[in-house]
Amino acid sequence: MTGWQKVAALTALYVVGLLWVNWTMVRRVRGAVATRAAWTAADFDVVFVDLDPRVAPAVRAAIAPWYGEGVVPRPEDTLKRFLKMDRGEIDDLLADAATRLDLPPPGPSLPDLPDVAAVVRYLASADPAPVRPAQPSVRPERVEARVSRAPDGVPGTCFDKLSTNGGDSRPGSATHPRP
Repeated sequence: MTGWQKVAALTALYVVGLLWVNWTMVRRVRGAVATRAAWTAADFDVVFVDLDPRVAPAVRAAIAPWYGEGVVPRPEDTLKRFLKMDRGEIDDLLADAATRLDLPPPGPSLPDLPDVAAVVRYLASADPAPVRPAQPSVRPERVEARVSRAPDGVPGTCFDKLSTNGGDSRPGSATHPRP
């Protein structure tokens, strides 16, 4: 092999490697876009059903400028790494969400909030008179989960019964009854 042939071979390997890396990144981005397309505002609100029902929509509206049009935030989206927000932007986000909730602006010493879920929980805990959704009084030992079924009749991935014994999976326990 002459010198130019070696250069041509190395260049061809470089181009093939570059195309392969770019194609794998394109596939990952397409998969992420498809996953996010199925995520709705109602899904976001359901995650925080145990908190004040005004907080999740207020945080969604305050954080909307960091997302594209029609993209709904996910609770696990990190503020610094995923959204590339610095401390000042996080403070502005909290102030905007607090204003939307008619709360006093947060003070200068804020805790480190790693993700969107932490922002929602922080603002829900800062509300002096939260409006809690009505919770039915059900004894835990009587709670049963329904097995979800897809439209074609295939069972879903829910548990048959909820464990009331701390997740004990031994035979004879609530999650694995004896035959």
